[in-house]
Amino acid sequence: MYCDAAGNEMIGKLLKMQMLEDDDELAYTPAETDEAMKREADGRPGWMRILSSDLLEWAKMLPKVCKVLL
Repeated sequence: MYCDAAGNEMIGKLLKMQMLEDDDELAYTPAETDEAMKREADGRPGWMRILSSDLLEWAKMLPKVCKVLL
């Protein structure tokens, strides 16, 4: 029972975070750049776009071929 309550509480908090992020995206300037319009059309929250960008950069740093250790 406790897990259900904790899960519901966590989902509620995540939804609040998403609503706050959506509210931030509503404020815009008429002279938005193409990049800003792409981000808005993406539909992902800001933290998710940053995480994705960071992971792509980190993946570029990994070696293309890994030696097998026996």
